[in-house]
Amino acid sequence: MQHLVENLQFRANIEFVSEASPCFKSLDYPPKDDFVMSIDQKGDVITQYGDDVWDFSAFGCAGKLHFSEFDETNKALFKQLMYYIIYSHLFSGNYKIVVAWYMTFQNIFKTCVKYKLDAREVHRYPKVIEEIAEFDASSSPSRFVKNVHTFDRILKNQEQIGFTLLNGKNIILYKQFDPNYADGQTPYIPNRIWTIYIQHLETVLDDFEAQQNKLEALYHYITRISLLNKKNGVSSKIINPFNHVRANNKVCDSGTFEDYLKANDLMALFDKYTKKTVSNGFDSGTHKYTIDQFTYLLNNISMSCYLYILYYSIMRKEEALSLRIDCLKIENDERLGDFYLLAGETTKTDLDSDARWVVPKRVKRAVDVAKTLVDWKTQYIDDLNEAPYLFQNMRVWQKSSRTSKARIIGSFYNSITLRAGHFFKFSQYKITQMDYDEALALTPSLIRQDWFKVGNVWRFGYHQFRRTLAVHFAVNKVPASSTQLQMKHGTREQQFHYQNNSGRLRLNRVSEQEVINEYYAEMSRNITSMVNGEGVMPHKKSPVKDEVVRIITSGDRKKLLKAQKNGAVGAKENIIGWCMKQSECKFGGFTSITPCTGGDGNNPCSDIVIDDNREQEFNDDMAYYTNKMNEAPKDSPLHKAFKAEVQGYEKILDIIKRKKGGKNE
Repeated sequence: MQHLVENLQFRANIEFVSEASPCFKSLDYPPKDDFVMSIDQKGDVITQYGDDVWDFSAFGCAGKLHFSEFDETNKALFKQLMYYIIYSHLFSGNYKIVVAWYMTFQNIFKTCVKYKLDAREVHRYPKVIEEIAEFDASSSPSRFVKNVHTFDRILKNQEQIGFTLLNGKNIILYKQFDPNYADGQTPYIPNRIWTIYIQHLETVLDDFEAQQNKLEALYHYITRISLLNKKNGVSSKIINPFNHVRANNKVCDSGTFEDYLKANDLMALFDKYTKKTVSNGFDSGTHKYTIDQFTYLLNNISMSCYLYILYYSIMRKEEALSLRIDCLKIENDERLGDFYLLAGETTKTDLDSDARWVVPKRVKRAVDVAKTLVDWKTQYIDDLNEAPYLFQNMRVWQKSSRTSKARIIGSFYNSITLRAGHFFKFSQYKITQMDYDEALALTPSLIRQDWFKVGNVWRFGYHQFRRTLAVHFAVNKVPASSTQLQMKHGTREQQFHYQNNSGRLRLNRVSEQEVINEYYAEMSRNITSMVNGEGVMPHKKSPVKDEVVRIITSGDRKKLLKAQKNGAVGAKENIIGWCMKQSECKFGGFTSITPCTGGDGNNPCSDIVIDDNREQEFNDDMAYYTNKMNEAPKDSPLHKAFKAEVQGYEKILDIIKRKKGGKNE
């Protein structure tokens, strides 16, 4: 029979394959043995489903898929899995990567044959999962992170595939053998420093928007006169209107650059973000502002937009630099409504591309500011045949910058810390003891870094933004200060897409892998925390199994593994703390706390543990939903939903209050 859940059909763009080709679509799932899996350019059959060797060389695949080494049961399951991958939404259409998919699962099926296990039952044997993980960690450490992501994608599509290979607890266990995790991992930015940094970027955008018209007028004034002087044959070194070196046909302003700033109330902005330079002219030795500080200011406003996007998108440095001014897209999800995507260049022509990143709505502001700067510049650039890059050098009056090409940005330390340290005010990021402890807990290898000491300034790097946001998604740890509430709620939606995407939304795979890996790493940490008694239980009976509490001690990895195997503990972090439900929860405490807390009039869920360290955050959230409730029409579904959230927060705050008073519910 046909697949009941989705339309399985040929996914690649091959010239000699059409809907009429025998390999295009099977009427059965899994297919019958005589279904054609590949053909050559003449239409002759190369491989059938029942063959022990699948040959896709005609479609661009260099290797072959071999099934003869597996017993009949596991052979059938492995073929079913590979067929689903190749013919479903999981497949990008590139047959060059089919062998990589095959190799990801080959060890699992080999191990099942070794122990005479049905692959559908391997999830019940944690020792076998350990052996699989240890082999993968030693034989292909570079692929380990990708494997975790692949297993997660298969788990999310298990119903469509027809069987479970590895479940969530198996993937957590597998993740603990990651050879890349603790050794040299990218630093996690402590929450306090992370919050200060984004607040500084927000302030930069605020200040730009407040002075936008004046800055634009100054930009056009300098550019038009400079280009006119250049056209009149004036040397490039003295073309700006505030340079008073005389030359034939040269146009000059009657005053100095600082005179202009004072006349237009821009001095305070320059004092805040730039430093005066020492003059080399007739007034040598004096300190003053020049147009060099103006381009420094504009370029670092553009850089702030770039960092803002890195901060919220899990993009790599080069991916963000490749964005163009039309990169922001709005799409719709039936559960969450409109959501925002940043689309890389390739997505304009390839709908199946993975150059897409989910971002919160607030990223639109940074895109708009960067686009505004580019719009100023491109008025002076001829022959624009395509959308310009979003991040550019603004010094358009210089020939080298009179182009719409993307900026070249070096290392974070050289390009930002050294050259723009005053603009970004790095002295405010000194590491406190709390910062030190938090960062070290999530990046043990930091202890080997000379700069990582209490009292030193945090040393940022581009990739730290990706790692930190991925951790925030995994632990739902988005800053909860009153100025950050909108950011927090927007980021929860972003988090939802990355953690719950089953492959239908073509998100950037590297970013998705980062989120999924941190998610499973955090699950391991949560198990230890829960069995050590952290958090507040809303009921007298703890959701943590007694035998698990007895066998675990903090930091004992062997006992942690044993707890996962024997205790079947789940410890998924959510908005209010942790969910200890062993199976998947259809509510999750992810976008709403109502089902967990009983905000709709029911009792709190017996599987939740409340994180009482978040008490202030809960108060902030309750105020947020109270405002939303008051804004919504009374008796409307929206008003009722917000009211249930408020009542949910009231319940957990009351539980925390009673716990602190020494009373148990």
